[in-house]
Amino acid sequence: MADNSPRMFREFLKSMTREDIKRYAGQWIAVASGEIVAHGKDPGSVLDEGRKAGKGQPFMEYIYASFEEIPAFPSIMDVGSSDSN
Repeated sequence: MADNSPRMFREFLKSMTREDIKRYAGQWIAVASGEIVAHGKDPGSVLDEGRKAGKGQPFMEYIYASFEEIPAFPSIMDVGSSDSN
């Protein structure tokens, strides 16, 4: 039976190398059974392709091309700022 648990998915993401991140930067990846079963720019297509791989329901993740591309949450970013003095 395939291990498609959230724990497997987290462990897989932590195990990705710099080369993996460079290879999939700017793309969605579908992960099932501890491997990338599909990737690409369109999340719907990646999910469909991942399901067709026959390894159970895949988990999805977007691999950002750069740190600057990661969305910021101002309310979190402002916590602890010195402007409130």
